[in-house]
This record gives sequence, C-alpha cells and structure tokens, in this order.
Amino acid sequence: WLEELPSTFMKWGDWKAQNPSGEVLSSETGTTFDYTRHPYGAYDTAKTIYFPLSNTSAALSPKWITTSVSANGQQLSFAQKIMDGKGVINDLLDGKNIVAFLDYNLGITRVFDSNVPLIGDEPGGTRSFKYDFDQHQITDIETGSVWSPEGFCTSGKHQGAQLTQITARTSFWFAWSSQFPDTKIAGVDVIDETVK
Repeated sequence: WLEELPSTFMKWGDWKAQNPSGEVLSSETGTTFDYTRHPYGAYDTAKTIYFPLSNTSAALSPKWITTSVSANGQQLSFAQKIMDGKGVINDLLDGKNIVAFLDYNLGITRVFDSNVPLIGDEPGGTRSFKYDFDQHQITDIETGSVWSPEGFCTSGKHQGAQLTQITARTSFWFAWSSQFPDTKIAGVDVIDETVK
C-alpha cells in the first residue's frame, strides 16, 4: 500500500495566500481538455445521482458533503452540515481521541489527533476542543488556548504547538457510504431523517 498523505480541497487563491511558493500540476497533459470548466456541471448541487448504487447508507442525504476517516476497520464521517452548526466535534476512532475543526472561511473540515505535544514547560496530552461562536475561535477546554482551523495554537499555554492532521477524504456521503455503509456519523446520536 502507498502511504496516503493529508490533503485539503480549497480555492487556489487561498492556497497561494497560505503557501506563496506552492505549485500546481501543469495543465499541459498531452490531451485536449478544458481544465477551467467543471466536468460535471451543476452535479454538486443537483439531487440527481448519475449512476445506480448497490450499497448505500440512509443515515444522511446522499449528496451531503462529508469528511471521513478510517482506522483498523472503523470509519467516522464528519458531515459538513453538522459541522456548520458545531464548528468543532470531538470524537473517538479506534480508541484514539480525534477532533474535527471547521474552517468557516474556506468551508472545509480538517481532522486531527487530539493529543497536544509538549511545548516548553507546558505538558501536552489529550485535549477537548470547542468552538466559541461569540468570539469565532477554537479553544481547548483544559487550558483555554486558542487554535487555528489548521490545528496550530496561536495563543495561550500551548502557543506554538501543532496538532497532527489525520488523513481524511472529502466526498459526497453516497460515495463514502457505498464503500463503508457502517460508518459512524460524528456529532449526533440519531439522525433526523426529515432534515434532507
């Protein structure tokens, strides 16, 4: 198996702002194709699914966007619509504490190991996180340190610490759940089937 690396969907302008020396693959591929046009048109927003599915999970609406992680045969999905209302979700995967942060500016979810590394004299350890909707910021409950959506501590006792990002896949729910129909949905105990 090849090692899968963490990746994120984001606008090119946002990528360049955060990574000024970042590069893009060439569009000179040897074939004639308009890479400036979305190949599936309005498929992202249409309710239609272009092909039949033999294995689905009705836990969420098929076209909901999810960010999903997997470990040792267990899967966990963070639905974008649920993240919109929470900002941060703490959960467990294969016995390990993990956390998902929603970047409201970019509309993307990143998943991290909740274990904070040792910084200076401040001991690390597992932390629980929350999103403060009044201050529009992420903090850990134990120390009140402030964290960026990229998992970097910007102020407080853990300032300078960086959470380890976990490889996750962002996709439509139907695409993920067709492979992993027993996936747990993070942030809810029961899905209201009327919310679609």
